[in-house]
Amino acid sequence: MFQTNIVPGQGFVLLKVYEEKPTISSKGRAKPGGYEPTEKEFFGMVTSASQSEREQWKQRGHAITHKIIKYGSVGNAKPTDVLREVNGKAEYYIQGMKNPAGLNVTHIYYVEERLDIKRDLEG
Repeated sequence: MFQTNIVPGQGFVLLKVYEEKPTISSKGRAKPGGYEPTEKEFFGMVTSASQSEREQWKQRGHAITHKIIKYGSVGNAKPTDVLREVNGKAEYYIQGMKNPAGLNVTHIYYVEERLDIKRDLEG
């Protein structure tokens, strides 16, 4: 695969994908309904976003705190999905993504670590 020097605790983390669950109110309007788990999960490496990346995304109206680099084509997520570490330590809301090579082998997810969505996750 590839070789890296990683400090213990900073390696690959298993992440599960949660999709937004659409719901309709009694008046027929869309309302937030929380998130439901999917079958998708993948290993990714969580890193802090640089100050320049944070500023670029803030100017676009989407605050980010971290980047998640995923290697492999299994378990693709999309913006507005939530990634949750399987050990339950953190939840990340996907603000955007990048497919650097255009081959769907590596993805970079620009995410915001959220503490308030734990209650909205099912499963």
